[in-house]
Amino acid sequence: MHLSRRRSAPDQRSSLTSCRALRSPCVRERLPRYEDEGSQRSAHGAVTVDAGTWWSVSLDAPTGRGAAQVAPVRVRLRRHGAPESPLVDREVEMHIPLPELDAVSVALQGVVTQARRDGII
Repeated sequence: MHLSRRRSAPDQRSSLTSCRALRSPCVRERLPRYEDEGSQRSAHGAVTVDAGTWWSVSLDAPTGRGAAQVAPVRVRLRRHGAPESPLVDREVEMHIPLPELDAVSVALQGVVTQARRDGII
């Protein structure tokens, strides 16, 4: 009598169990969820004060439906190249409602002009 040994196919369950044993417990993590925080457009520029010293400015305005009426524009001024001074801010950031942006610009120009005229600066 001839007994033939038949090779059995690997048990699918045992191979899954052994794979799981090698990894940490099977926990399905939730995929990260994207959240739309809006978009913006930017304008950038700079002005040189002295050799190696300049101020840069950027203006970021939100885009999208109704964004200009809801979110303010961000204006950021930054001083570059000058030695650190405790009396001078290296960066200033303002958040201004878009309809008031021109008024703030006029106010800044006006106060500088007045200070010069009055001998303050």
